[in-house]
Amino acid sequence: RFHHPDAVLPGFASGSGNLFLCFCPVFLLGLALLCFGQFLYMYNGLSCGPRDSLLVALGKRFPKVSVGTICNIIFATVLIASWLLGATVGIGTVISVFGNGKIMDWVFSLVSFEPRNVKHEDVITTLKVLATDKEPEKK
Repeated sequence: RFHHPDAVLPGFASGSGNLFLCFCPVFLLGLALLCFGQFLYMYNGLSCGPRDSLLVALGKRFPKVSVGTICNIIFATVLIASWLLGATVGIGTVISVFGNGKIMDWVFSLVSFEPRNVKHEDVITTLKVLATDKEPEKK
């Protein structure tokens, strides 16, 4: 069931409070949870989605650049392309683009994780494991 935003954060939807001050901490917490979830599947070598594969590949290509900065560059590139195609760019979009990388760096350092060092399982290996129910050999 849908609850009115005022029931969760008074003043959030009605405009009686400062929308930005209510919105920002919740949004940043959401980004931190997103980055922690990203750590969980990447740490276990469960492969990466297309964005994360690009992030890891660029991270390996440019080892002196933090993965958070690389994430910011990827997101900013997509933001510019989206804007050029007519997408609306709001404050949440801008915070997401430039905050996600910094929060990713913070979360990954908090859990001592370097995604460039993880050996990710490819789809062929995953299918073999699922078909035979045997763990893959470590190389």
